[in-house]
Amino acid sequence: MPCKPLILNALLICCGLVIAAFFTPAAYAGEANQNPASAPINQPSAYKLGAGDSINVTIFGEEALSGSYHLDQDGRMSMPLIGEIDLLGRSLNEARALITQKYQNGYLNNPAITIDVAAFRPFYILGEVNNPGEYEYSANLSVLNAVAVAGGFTYRARRSEAELHVPGVGEDIIKTDIPMGRIIRPGDIIFIEERFF
Repeated sequence: MPCKPLILNALLICCGLVIAAFFTPAAYAGEANQNPASAPINQPSAYKLGAGDSINVTIFGEEALSGSYHLDQDGRMSMPLIGEIDLLGRSLNEARALITQKYQNGYLNNPAITIDVAAFRPFYILGEVNNPGEYEYSANLSVLNAVAVAGGFTYRARRSEAELHVPGVGEDIIKTDIPMGRIIRPGDIIFIEERFF
């Protein structure tokens, strides 16, 4: 039966193609985008506020209360009349709802409030770059672009990938290897490791 080897070969090739499709960089990119922490900056509803962000708060008809506000190291800011507000980890919609609620509580009747990000918190790049430190975030900046902003690699740098350091519970730090083409986000801490040879 000469047909059996042909059918078997065809099935093996099809299986190989299906498996290869799941292990492509595009498949990994899709997986990464399912994580809320990696949601694109151009989706304001997905962005979570953090220490170092500045936001514009506009309260229509209330110019004295409107303005640009900076979130301190704890993700808090202070506004006229309502005082200190904790916005750490909140989306822009959640921040707007909280500010609206506080102003409705005895200060304003049905305030119309809009919020947008005036300036994103900085990112940090450490390790084997010529000028490690804190840098102003700009949209669509890849890890490789961030290395260039920090003066380029040192001669000892591992250039194939970097480590993303994310605060965990307590003082724990979660470390994840990321490709040089990954788009960074505000507040990212990128570490360029030393190569072994």
